[in-house]
Amino acid sequence: MQKVPFDKKTAQLPIASQKNFRRLWTAATISALGDGLRLTVLPLFAAEKTNSPLLISLVTASSLAPWPLFGLLGGAISDRVDRRSAMWRLDAGRAVLVGGFAVLTLFSLPSILMIALLGFILGSVETIFDNAAIALVPELVDGDFLIKANSRLLSSQTLSSQFIGPALGGILFAVARFVPIATDALSFLAAAVLVATLPVGKKSALEHPVTKVGRSLRSEIAEGLHFLRRQPVLLACTSLAVPLFATSGVLMAVLVLYAKNLLHVGSIGYGLLFSAFALGSLLGSAMAPRALSRIRAGQVLCASVPLTALSFVSLYITKYVGVAAASVAVLGLAVGLWNVTTTTLRQTLSPDALRGRVNSAYRTVGTSFAAAGALLGGIIAEWIGIPKTLLGCAIAITMFGFLLPRLWRVET
Repeated sequence: MQKVPFDKKTAQLPIASQKNFRRLWTAATISALGDGLRLTVLPLFAAEKTNSPLLISLVTASSLAPWPLFGLLGGAISDRVDRRSAMWRLDAGRAVLVGGFAVLTLFSLPSILMIALLGFILGSVETIFDNAAIALVPELVDGDFLIKANSRLLSSQTLSSQFIGPALGGILFAVARFVPIATDALSFLAAAVLVATLPVGKKSALEHPVTKVGRSLRSEIAEGLHFLRRQPVLLACTSLAVPLFATSGVLMAVLVLYAKNLLHVGSIGYGLLFSAFALGSLLGSAMAPRALSRIRAGQVLCASVPLTALSFVSLYITKYVGVAAASVAVLGLAVGLWNVTTTTLRQTLSPDALRGRVNSAYRTVGTSFAAAGALLGGIIAEWIGIPKTLLGCAIAITMFGFLLPRLWRVET
């Protein structure tokens, strides 16, 4: 795709390109708001149907399960199709599906199976939609604006899905249980309209070669994995994602008991810790462009890893909720910096024809180990206790420190 001229004096894109990016940005933010509503409301639906912690946890897990199962397939599909067209069609389909579920709630309370099935289907669609969205950003913006674009996208998505969406979901559910689900359907519809009006990019044959006739999805997935394996920077980032995502999963699994049993705070204190992480992540995403303008991308990544380990050490030591909240906020800050930087590296170091598959490989690894960490974290904490489990997270991250020298001199 031919690059759009970049005005370095104003640090802004030409008007046409700004308009296109704002449209995608708005669509992603609206969609993230709907995700925050749904992820909060579906467990509430389940809690009205059953008191079983296992069944309620299955509803939450149903939205994560598609990534380990279909993440690589979703990346391959996103590289085969016109991304813009696929995104708006998928969002339109999700609007119809969620809208139908909202209508159903007007007449009866859906079963646990139906609630979990809805989460699974929507999560499966995300494996295509999210990979296509990440790959589409470089088609809409100039390379000099890419870091800022990723920062704005991730910041607004964090704000919508982790702050506004969950709070609004609880309020709307108290008004009427169909209202937040209907709002989620409308968010998908609005996002579909915005993405559908984006211009169709004209990719060169070198950047986006036509898929060869007869090639299987399996061979295309293997091609993406082969590229990732031979790209040392992306391979190092993906390898480091293993302990980072796994320990994040552990923390999310034990955080509620950490707040209750170690800090001796109730639901308000737990909410404070959760909000502190989201706030730190938002701040890290917003700080990333300034950090990357002053130092190398590799140095940002190398700073994020020890910050993450130190946060777990602090959580292991402290018994004060204020210190714990600050530690979780620093962890979120490191995650925000890491996400913006690694997303930009995947976009810039991968050929356009492979972006979806490379991103899906990273996301699949990360989500799989986050789910495994959440499962094993509860088992390990039951065995050795929560504090030692958190210290083990810090040790696990430190053990992967040998990869940091490979990233130190990397630039976007």
